[in-house]
Order: sequence, then structure tokens, then C-alpha cells
Amino acid sequence: IHVEDVIAAALLCEGNEKANRQVYNVTDGEYYSTSDIVRWIRAELGLSEQKISTPLLILKLAAVFGDVLSFVVRKKMPLTTDNLEKLISSSAFSSNKIQNELGFKAKWNLQLALSQLMINYK
Repeated sequence: IHVEDVIAAALLCEGNEKANRQVYNVTDGEYYSTSDIVRWIRAELGLSEQKISTPLLILKLAAVFGDVLSFVVRKKMPLTTDNLEKLISSSAFSSNKIQNELGFKAKWNLQLALSQLMINYK
């Protein structure tokens, strides 16, 4: 989510009795796949589309090796089954609560926000 939308949501909450002691997820209201996000970032960085990917079985085997190595050396390795699960699983968050209760509507979608972020990054 774009910082301008986060600020807008915070300002909606400020002093609003409905928002008192509430927790809100603030999103642009859309759901995105990890592959969409990676593709947009690669495009913004001027990188070609990824054509080759590592087979999941190889990643899972490497993650199990990471688990064993973590146990042996007593230090968490970068690739473990827990970390791999986080990388390959999906998460979705709804902003319906803040939209319905306070009327929040994001002005930016994720693709546009990433585009602006990458412009500032370059």
C-alpha cells in the first residue's frame, strides 16, 4: 500500500469514535499473487521476465537440508522448511472493515505504488 493511503487511513481514524480501540487492515482492496508482484518489480528494474524457475521438489529438498544443518550447527539457515513455506504460500488481507466503518478508499493500487517506489529507488 502507498504511504499516502496509510496516512489517509490514519487521519480517518484520528478522533473518530468508531475507530476507538479498533484494528484495521489497510489495503487497496485487491488481491495479488507473489508472481505478479515479482513480475512488476522485475519490469520496473528493467529486468527481463524470469523464464526458468527452480522445481519445487528441489527447493523442498534444499529446505530439509537447511533444517538439518540448522539443527547441527545450532544456527538458523536462510532456507528452511518454515521459510520456504512462507515464500511459496499466499496471504490475503481484507480492508472491508475500514472501508465499511470509516469509508476508506485507497487512491493507489499496488502496481502503481511499486512503480513510484522503483522510480524513487533508481
